[in-house]
Amino acid sequence: MSAALAAPLGRWARYGQIVVWLAVGTLVTLLLAVFSAGLFLYAVLVVGFALIASLAFASAAAGRLRMSRSLSETTVAPGASVDVTLRVENRKPLPVPWLFCHDQVEEGLDVDGGTAVLRTLPADDELTISYKISARRRGLYRIGPSVAEASDPLGFVRRFVTDRQPDFLTVFPKVMSVGDTWPLGRNALHRTPRRRSLFEDPARFVGIRDYQPSDSIRRIHWRATARLGKLQVKTFEPAVLQGVLLIVDGAPTASEELFELAATAAASISEYVLFEGQKVGLLSNGGDAADRYPQWNGDTFRRLEDVIEHTGHRDAISGFAPLEVKPAKGSWQAERVRAALGRLVPATGVTLAELIEVELPRLPRELVTIVITSKIDDALALALDGVRRSGIELTVLWVRPAELAEIGYLPPLPDGVPLHAISDELQLEDLGAQAL
Repeated sequence: MSAALAAPLGRWARYGQIVVWLAVGTLVTLLLAVFSAGLFLYAVLVVGFALIASLAFASAAAGRLRMSRSLSETTVAPGASVDVTLRVENRKPLPVPWLFCHDQVEEGLDVDGGTAVLRTLPADDELTISYKISARRRGLYRIGPSVAEASDPLGFVRRFVTDRQPDFLTVFPKVMSVGDTWPLGRNALHRTPRRRSLFEDPARFVGIRDYQPSDSIRRIHWRATARLGKLQVKTFEPAVLQGVLLIVDGAPTASEELFELAATAAASISEYVLFEGQKVGLLSNGGDAADRYPQWNGDTFRRLEDVIEHTGHRDAISGFAPLEVKPAKGSWQAERVRAALGRLVPATGVTLAELIEVELPRLPRELVTIVITSKIDDALALALDGVRRSGIELTVLWVRPAELAEIGYLPPLPDGVPLHAISDELQLEDLGAQAL
C-alpha cells in the first residue's frame, strides 16, 4: 500500500474505532433500559452517554486545527493600513459543526473589518478572516494570539485551540520636513567644519604660523622655515563633521505629548541627515517596547555585550542597558533608526546626565551630538559642559512645555552650547533655518 493511501486509511481507522465504541455504548444503554426496573437509572445512563459522546466529538472536532496569520507589512508610517489574514485549517476528514474563531488585536490599533467568525468548517477545508489595521501613533503593537473554539453538535462540551505565536507591527514616528529652504544652516553636515575641535584633518592644509613650544616637530614646515629664517608649522582645518549622534531623553515626563514631540524631532533630523548621505546614530536611556512581550523574537537595540553578566551560564541580565543604534548611513540605517524611535518608551533608572557621563568616552568625535530632552537641570548642564570640553560639537534641542514657551523662558546652559527650543511641530519645521 502506498504512503499516500496509508495516512487517510489510518485516520479513518481511528475514527472508525470511535464509531464502534459509540455503537457499543448505545447498545449497552438500550439493554440496561430494557432490563432495569427504574427510569432513574435509565436517565443517568442516557445523560452519561450523551456527555461522553459530546466529549469525544468535541475533542475530535478540535483536533488537527491549524491557525496561521500573515501581515502585508510589519513596519509602517502612522496612519498607513496593513492587511491581516488569519487562516484556520481543518486537517481531518470530519467536519467541525460549531467553530468560533477570534483574532485578538492590541488596544491602540484601529480595526477595519471583523476579527471573529462563527461557522461550520467542513472536513479538509479552511476558513479565512481578513481585516485591516492602522495606528495613528507610533509604537509596537501586538496582533494575536488567536483562539479557535470547537464544540459538539449539541454544544455541551467545548475545546479550545490557541495560536501561541503573535505577530507585531511597528509604527514609525511622524517625520516633519526640517527646513526646506535653509536646511541646517544652509550647509549639509559634510561641508560644515567644526566650530571648535581638538582634532584636525591633515588632508585640509590651510597655511603656516610661527612655531610654539607645544607644537610637534612633525608639524614643522621646513621649506617655509628656510625661506623665512624662523621655525614655521603647518596649520590645518578642523576635522569636518560626518553626521549626527542623537541622544534622546527617555526618562518619564509629565506630558506624553512632549515625549512624542521628542521622538518626532529625532526622526525628522535623522531623515534629513541620512538623505544628505551622512551618518546617524542613536542613543537613549529609554526602554524598548519589545521588552514587554515575552513572545518577541525580533531584533534588539540593546548593547548586549554590556547587558550580559559574566556568570557561569551567561543568562543573567543586568538592570540597565542603553538603547543604541550605532552610527551608519544608507536606507538600512534609516529603517533601523525609525524602528528604534518607534519602539522607544519611557523608562526609569538612569537619568540623561548619568547616561552622558558614562557614554562620554564612547561618543564619536566626528559627529555632531544633538541632545533632545524636555528637562534641563543642573546635573544635565554639568554633563553637557563635560561633552563640550572634550571637543565634541554639541547642540541641545529643548522640547519646551507650552507654558514656558509663552513667557519665553530659556534654561541656563554652559557657554558655547547652542540651545534650540521647540514647543510644537511647526517650530520643528523651522528648525532647519538655524545652524545646528
